[in-house]
Amino acid sequence: HYALGDLKRAITLHKQSITIAKEIDNKQSLAHGLNNLGMTYLRLRETGQAISHYKKALAIAREINHQEIQQNALANLGTTYYDLGDLDEAMNANQQGLMIARKIGNKHAESVLLKNIGNVEMSIALDHHQEISPLTLSQLNPAMQCYIEALVIQRDIGNPQELGGILLSLGRVWFLLDDMKKALTYYKEALEIDRRLGKEADEALSLKNLDMAYRFYWSKHDKAIKPYEQKLATDKKFGKDADISRDLNNIGKVYLLQKEYKTATEYFNESVSITERLRKATTGDSGG
Repeated sequence: HYALGDLKRAITLHKQSITIAKEIDNKQSLAHGLNNLGMTYLRLRETGQAISHYKKALAIAREINHQEIQQNALANLGTTYYDLGDLDEAMNANQQGLMIARKIGNKHAESVLLKNIGNVEMSIALDHHQEISPLTLSQLNPAMQCYIEALVIQRDIGNPQELGGILLSLGRVWFLLDDMKKALTYYKEALEIDRRLGKEADEALSLKNLDMAYRFYWSKHDKAIKPYEQKLATDKKFGKDADISRDLNNIGKVYLLQKEYKTATEYFNESVSITERLRKATTGDSGG
C-alpha cells in the first residue's frame, strides 16, 4: 500500500504489524515496522512523527544488534534532518549509517549515504559562502569527493538507478565552480541514463540543469537551442502551458543573441500568445 500511495491505509497496516510484533515479542519485526511507519509518515509530510518512529526503530535495532535496520533508520533520519535544514543532525546520522554500511559490506547503501553526506557538505559550503564570486575547489572538495566515491561504487556494482542523481550532483559542483564544460559533461550523462531508464521526472530535472549550463556558457552557440527544444517537447507532452511559454521565450532569446531577429520574433510572439491566453482563462476575460 505504501508503493500504491494509499498512505492512510499503509499506516493502519504498519500499526497492525507493530501490534502483532509486540504481542509475539519479535523485536526485529517491531523495529522494521517502526521504520516503515516512519517512512509513510514522511510521505505524508508529518516529519515529527517520522523522526519519532525512526528513533524508536533505531533504539530497538541497537538493542538486538540488527545492523541493517540501524543503517536504514539512520539513513532515513539523515535524509529527514537534511530536508528540515538541520545539517548537524543530518551529518551525524549519515556518518553513523555510513560506518555501519561499510562494516556489513552493503555497497549500495554506502553509495547512497556518501551521496547524502555530499549533499550536506554542499549545503554547508553554500551556507558559509556569502560572496558573489564562484565558490572555490577547496570549499566544494568535501562534497565532490563524496559524490565521486559514490559514483565509483554505483558503476562498480552496475546499478544505473542511482547514477543519474549522483551525476547531477557532480554537475552542480562544477556549475558552482563556474566550469560549465565539466558541468555539461555530467548533466549530459545523467540525461542519457534517465532517458534510457524511462525516468521522466528525472529527465526533466536533467534538462533543467542543462538549460542553465547552456545559458551560462553556450549562449551564443547553436547548441544552446537544443536543451530548450527538448524541454519544450517534454512540456508539450505534459500540457504545461506556462512552461511552454517560458521555453518559447528562452528559445527566442537565444535567436536574438545570434541576431536572427525574424526567428526570435516568431518565438516571442508565440510565447506572448500563450501567456495572454492563460491570463484570459484565469481572469475570465474573453476579450470581447
